Amino acid sequence: MIVTLLALAVFGAVKARFTGVNVMGSALQTTLVGGLAAGAAFLIARAVADLGVG
Repeated sequence: MIVTLLALAVFGAVKARFTGVNVMGSALQTTLVGGLAAGAAFLIARAVADLGVG
C-alpha cells in the first residue's frame, strides 16, 4: 500500500511538471484521489466475493 501511495505521489508530481501547476498540490491531489479509488475498488471486490459472484 505504501508503494502504491508513493507511486501516485510521484505521478502527481510529474503531471504537475508537464501542466505547470503546483507540484505538491498535484502530488497530494493525485495521491488522495488514487488512494480513494483503490480503496473503493478493494471494498467493491470484497463485497462481490462475499456474495459468491465470480
